[in-house]
Amino acid sequence: MCLKTLALVTLYAFAVYAATNEPCYGRNSSPGLCVSTTTCKEAGGKSHTGACIGNARGSGADPGNIQCCVKSTCTDNGACLWESHCGGETTSSQCPGPGTFKCCSKRKGVFGTYKTPSVPTSNCAALSEKGAKAVMKEFPGRTRVMYCYAGDDPSSDHYTGMAIDFMISDAGGVSFTYVRLSTLFLEVSLGKRRDLSVRL
Repeated sequence: MCLKTLALVTLYAFAVYAATNEPCYGRNSSPGLCVSTTTCKEAGGKSHTGACIGNARGSGADPGNIQCCVKSTCTDNGACLWESHCGGETTSSQCPGPGTFKCCSKRKGVFGTYKTPSVPTSNCAALSEKGAKAVMKEFPGRTRVMYCYAGDDPSSDHYTGMAIDFMISDAGGVSFTYVRLSTLFLEVSLGKRRDLSVRL
């Protein structure tokens, strides 16, 4: 129920125009950012259509010449990622967009390559377990670890095992520039992902 509500609220809140330098996904869920096709080409990237929101209804049409730019190769067999995603070394001035979108080398353990974590069975409600598995199956490699239970607040859904936390960073508490859970549900509004909440 919580996941269903979150999905609906998130889709409503994020179905807006995509701004330049906003995060996106290209083909095969490759991380990129919304920039002009000219900027992308000049930086050696490849533009992908339909990944940057085109209107307030989230039709998936790209606004003007703004498309999702992916640059999957750079120094030391790296790829262009947001600095907050990179579990290795970063190199500046090799990627399109803002200075925080850098070439990330030594990509082992980087966001998007995590092994699917186990789902806790102790104190986890069946619906939470099912929901967590559905989300991680739909977005493989995105979750480092997940939880559903915390016994410190009786008023929280975590207290009854009815909530899900997805840890998508190498370090707890580290803010991600790109791909919060809300961004994952944004893909649903683009028609690129099925609405997971419907299937829970």
